[in-house]
Amino acid sequence: MKIVVIDTSALIRFYVPDGDLPEELEKTIDSAWHADTVIVVPELL
Repeated sequence: MKIVVIDTSALIRFYVPDGDLPEELEKTIDSAWHADTVIVVPELL
């Protein structure tokens, strides 16, 4: 299992349309949906 830290600016990309999402971000989110990756975010998020 992989653990990934996503910062606030990367997560905001889901809510503020500003072009395409980075490919790695899409792969990471997809992997988390399939329980292959754990996403960790800062407490201040």
